[in-house]
Amino acid sequence: KEENDVKKTMYLLVLLLPVFTACTQQVQSESIRFFYSQECASCQQMKGFLEELMELNADLSMTMTDIDEDPEAWEAACQQAGIPVWGVPRMFIGDQIFAGFNLKEGELIYIPAYSGYMGYANCILAAIEEECGQLVQPGL
Repeated sequence: KEENDVKKTMYLLVLLLPVFTACTQQVQSESIRFFYSQECASCQQMKGFLEELMELNADLSMTMTDIDEDPEAWEAACQQAGIPVWGVPRMFIGDQIFAGFNLKEGELIYIPAYSGYMGYANCILAAIEEECGQLVQPGL
């Protein structure tokens, strides 16, 4: 009987594993949002960086939105965060907002004029890890 209970429990865990994984990914994609424009060189650099990060971390998901294709989502995100609707690339990670992008290492510095932190790659990675856990990091 005990052996059957263990088998039932293991079977149930195997069945529920995709549900737990989907829930984790859902939370991540809602808590990590990246806004960009096709015409913005910094945006394209950051987008490539984030795509490489997601390739290295298959369980990491985030919402990537082109503001020219979905301006309503961009406006809603800014309004919800209480910041002006301008300036991409812009990244929302949990309760932190990053403006711009720079591959150089830097300190976590809040710039009031940008209504966000300076978008240093190392600071963005640290914020994503704080939100989602340990990451395999791209070679910077």
